[in-house]
Amino acid sequence: EQDMDVTLPTLRLYVRGSPMRDDLRDFVSAWVVYRSDDGLGYVSQGTPSLVGLLTVGTDITHLSAMFLLSSPPPQAFLSLVNLLSRPCLRAFYTQTVDEIDAYYRVFENLQADLFPKIFANCKNLGLKLPESYFRSMFLEQVPFEACCRLWDQVSRQFVRHIDVWLD
Repeated sequence: EQDMDVTLPTLRLYVRGSPMRDDLRDFVSAWVVYRSDDGLGYVSQGTPSLVGLLTVGTDITHLSAMFLLSSPPPQAFLSLVNLLSRPCLRAFYTQTVDEIDAYYRVFENLQADLFPKIFANCKNLGLKLPESYFRSMFLEQVPFEACCRLWDQVSRQFVRHIDVWLD
């Protein structure tokens, strides 16, 4: 309930008593059941884990809310499953620090090859992308309108795979 209270608060679609909140609650509950065997269930806001203070529950709730904005619940659920079954994003929802570090090294190598000046500046300043960029898929980092445009592309990509999978 606390994580749903902070899910896209400016839209007011998931406030207590709204039908969208019920959909979100059912959606997240289905996710917990679906991923409980993999250990990717739900970590509540501020619950400590092995990686530190992850807010995986809040991130799952935010991702779920974004998929629910663009698709009916069954299709949105399959989109979330497809999204988080990819090895890179899945790593950021696990508690394996080595796997997360490996993806950071890949990202840094790509950045060094494609944008050497930016890479050099980031390295000199000791900067790296926070894990929340990957877990929230830019929902908290960019303005909401820009995020919606990014999510349109994300949704199209995963909806295309769902249509093939359902046939």
